[in-house]
Amino acid sequence: MTTQLESFRTVAPTSAGSPDTPALVPVYRYISRDYVSKERESLWPAVWQVTCREEDIPEPGDYIEYLIGDQSILIVRSAADRIQAFHNVCLHRGTRLKSGCGSATELRCMFHAWCWNLDGTNKEIIDHHDFPGLKPGNLSLSEVKVGRWGGFVFINMNPDAEPLKDYLGPVPELFERFRLDGMRVQSHRRAMIAANWKVPIDNFNESYHVVGLHPQQLPFIDDTNVKYATAGMHSIEHCRSGIASARLNGNLDEDMVLDAMLDARRSTYHQGDEEKRAQFLALNALAVPQGRTARDVVIDLKRARLKAAGQDTSGRPDSDLIDGHGLHLFPNVVMFMSYGEAFIVRTRPNGGDPDSCIAEIINLDFPAAGENRGRPTITHVPDADKHDWGLVIEQDLKCFKEVQIGLHSRGFPGIRLAKYQELRIRHMHRNLERYVGS
Repeated sequence: MTTQLESFRTVAPTSAGSPDTPALVPVYRYISRDYVSKERESLWPAVWQVTCREEDIPEPGDYIEYLIGDQSILIVRSAADRIQAFHNVCLHRGTRLKSGCGSATELRCMFHAWCWNLDGTNKEIIDHHDFPGLKPGNLSLSEVKVGRWGGFVFINMNPDAEPLKDYLGPVPELFERFRLDGMRVQSHRRAMIAANWKVPIDNFNESYHVVGLHPQQLPFIDDTNVKYATAGMHSIEHCRSGIASARLNGNLDEDMVLDAMLDARRSTYHQGDEEKRAQFLALNALAVPQGRTARDVVIDLKRARLKAAGQDTSGRPDSDLIDGHGLHLFPNVVMFMSYGEAFIVRTRPNGGDPDSCIAEIINLDFPAAGENRGRPTITHVPDADKHDWGLVIEQDLKCFKEVQIGLHSRGFPGIRLAKYQELRIRHMHRNLERYVGS
């Protein structure tokens, strides 16, 4: 099995910049309503995209609405082992059938009571004799292609789309060992933020920004030796943790590295994670034994925590337990994971507004043995600026707003991208050009 990041090569360069020249990405891709319209017409109907987790619709009849641009897609567990998706519209007068999430035994329109079965076949047309040529049973909902990987449910509105397996390319093989399908939602938060949907994705596609935006991470993030690579349509990174940045010139001892790591974990847990925050507060007096490193200590803590949750980590490499393993699923999902936990960011356009987006943060982990979390709840954050996201995310969100303001400057000629440290962003824009054009 191929797992080396170096084994992947970037695709041929386009206007996003060649590997040997500075890239200058046109700013209108982030601020133009015309470009939003192009994405709506050419990107979102053509790509595979994450809609939900399988546990969001655990029982037959459970459904969840997925909104992308001006399209509403209804994802339904139509049977215990079957998930389907439909264009969320009554085929009589165009009324949306369902909104949000819930559970139902049928899909009945609120307007004139036309009804469909959970599998999309027509169940009832009220006064069908008044509709020549239409009979119950011969008017099925328009189905959307569905795929599943890692516990995620994907859709593609293009009936001729390649199979999800082909779209994902090497991704399943590279990340199978993290067992994403065995994890469950620990928290799911959604908010509107004042930035184009691509701004957060760009941010999470590189660790170059740690030195400026998250300096508190420098004592334990090896930010100058991150490995970046493309993986088919997508991209990946590996960032070592528990190792001080070379930017600090070796001025930290191992206890300082450990203290910084534990402080960071405490600040990461938001309201509702008091139990985990308390676990790290209890480690205030922890020190690094002689002859060991902060990285060793944190790895031991992680193995012990997973063992308590019923997870066997014997034989698993240290890197899988402590380092940040990043994945960008083109176009709009970024994941960071280590064994036993995953942090997911998904962004979507907010209607036709290029200057705002719907952003979601989803945390996954392994449930304890015998734990049944039930159907996850999505927390809708009314004001992103006043929510307790944890220090790192709050730093990111503040920056996103400033980026979007700066992108409108008449003095800004375009986005310059580094040859290596921002190659994942280059790759994303080459893919955008394949669908949307320049």
